[in-house]
Amino acid sequence: MTQPMAGQARITASKAAKIATTALPGKVIEIKLDDENGYLIWEVEIIDANGHETQLKIDAGNGRLLVAESEDDEDKDEGKSKGSSWKFWEDNDKDEQKDHD
Repeated sequence: MTQPMAGQARITASKAAKIATTALPGKVIEIKLDDENGYLIWEVEIIDANGHETQLKIDAGNGRLLVAESEDDEDKDEGKSKGSSWKFWEDNDKDEQKDHD
């Protein structure tokens, strides 16, 4: 992480980690600040109690959880191409609202 990028982030690494672990309980194994298409985001990797790794992307300006990608550990361990699935957090919020209507 470069110093100029860190100075532009309104959300700290520790706050991003807390946002991530609130959404998906587990242990933070990596966190980094990145520029993605002109937007500063925190990439937080979490390993859950079952040993599954998930990468969450958090807006470094407002702390909004944007997306989560979970990796298929079995494929990775067997040397196959890594399987993954993305979940956009806005879609999750809309599904929960439908359940309450």
